[in-house]
This record gives sequence, structure tokens and C-alpha cells, in this order.
Amino acid sequence: MNIVLIGFKSCGKSTVGRALAVQSGLEFTDTDTVLEDIFFRRFDLRYDCRRIYEEKGAECMRVLEAESLELLAGKDGYVIATGGGIILRPENILLLQKIGICVFLDVPLQVLEKRLAGNDSPLFAQKSVTEVYAQRIPLYKNAANMRYEAAPKEKPRQIAKKIYEEIIGKKNGQ
Repeated sequence: MNIVLIGFKSCGKSTVGRALAVQSGLEFTDTDTVLEDIFFRRFDLRYDCRRIYEEKGAECMRVLEAESLELLAGKDGYVIATGGGIILRPENILLLQKIGICVFLDVPLQVLEKRLAGNDSPLFAQKSVTEVYAQRIPLYKNAANMRYEAAPKEKPRQIAKKIYEEIIGKKNGQ
């Protein structure tokens, strides 16, 4: 079994993912790390996702995201945190659903805006957080097998525990 976390930038996918891995006994991985490793092997440059996006562009980023998902498609026993834009390609949504139980970590827009205040991400160079959020929310909902609406003050371990309990409950037919 794999659990795949999707959601908006800074919603807590990696933090909750690590806690969920501990809770479930599964390994943790992040598509951003896999993507950066692919980029390094291909270009012999150690760039993080932000730099890849800035220097190589959004399309390069989307292609590398798809390649990271293809590598993870053959693995089992993982909690996988994904990049916020991974749902922008329809073929990625199919891969996400093939890989495992796809959980949309839904955090209120107001919380995301606070977390992203002062963030000079190239993602928000042309559009506001609100505009990008409005574009992506329907895609996250469409891709997810399960949606978890996180309360603003909820701790990552609490979120992980509730997600895991819901997944186990569904698996056991409850």
C-alpha cells in the first residue's frame, strides 16, 4: 500500500507525510527529492525544485514530476508527498491514482496565504496565491480518493493519525 499526499504549496504535505510514515510504519519519500535526483543524473547539476523551475521553466518541472511518478509507480510501502503542481498534467493524475491512495490535504486559503506571505516563489510572479489556488482546487479534488480538511491549529501528528485511521477504516470496510 502507498499513501500519496497532494495539495497546495505549503499545505504541509511533507511534514504530515513524515508523521504519517511514522504512524503507518511506511517509508517516506517526496517527489521533489526524486525529481531533483533525476535532474542531477540528467544534467549533472545539483538544483533544488525552485531553481529548476526558475532556470528551466514550468514545462521542464512538469516533465520531471511525471518521471518521478513513473519511478514511484513500481514501489510499495510508501507515504509520498508531492509537489503542489503535480496535478496540472492529466497523465500525472492517472499515475497518482495508480500509485496508491491519493489524499488531498486541504488547508484553508487564509492559512496558505499567511504561510506564503513574503514568499517570492516564481509560481506567484504572474498570479496571486488566490488565483493559483482557485485554479488548482478542482484538480486536487478530482485526483483524490480522499480529502482531509485540516483545521488551522491542527498539528501534523494529529492530521497524520486521523488520515491513517480513515484509510485503515475504509480498508477494513468501516
